[in-house]
Amino acid sequence: MVWLVSPGVGAPDLLGSALMLLAGIGWGGYSLLGRRSTDALGTTAGNFVYATAVALMVGGGLFALSTQHPPLAARLGLSAGQLVWTQSGLLFALASGALASGLGYAIWYSAVPRLGASRAAIVQLLVPVLAASLAVPLLAEAVSLRLIGAGALVLFGVGLALRR
Repeated sequence: MVWLVSPGVGAPDLLGSALMLLAGIGWGGYSLLGRRSTDALGTTAGNFVYATAVALMVGGGLFALSTQHPPLAARLGLSAGQLVWTQSGLLFALASGALASGLGYAIWYSAVPRLGASRAAIVQLLVPVLAASLAVPLLAEAVSLRLIGAGALVLFGVGLALRR
C-alpha cells in the first residue's frame, strides 16, 4: 500500500497527514455505525442532509470571514473574494456529493453488515487500488510499474487475508 500511494520520497505535509488520519478515523467510525443500518439508502441520504447543512454553514462562515475580516482571513490562508460560489460549482459539488459519493456510501453501507467489521476493514484496502486503476481510463493516467506491482501486492494481500 505504501508503494502505491507514495509517488515521491519527500516527507508528507504534517497538516495534510493529520487531516488524512482524521478522515481515516472518521471513515472507520462511519463504517462501524453503518454495520447496524437496515436501510442503506435512507441512512446515507440522512447523513448527506446533515453533512450538507454543516458544509453550508462552514462554507458560508469562511466566505463571510474572507470578506468581512481580511486580516484574520489572511492568517488562515484566505483572501477577500477567494471563495466564490458559482452555479456550475454548486452543480458539480451536488453531482459529486449526491450522485458519486452518495451512491458509493449507500453501496458500502449495504455491504458492511454482510462483511462484518474485520472483513470490511480488509476490503477497504482495495479503495486506493481501485481509484488508481480507474484513473487510467478516466483521467488518462499512465500505467506504471508501481501501479501494477503495488496493485497486485494489495490484491494478493487482501485475497490472502480473506481466505478462510
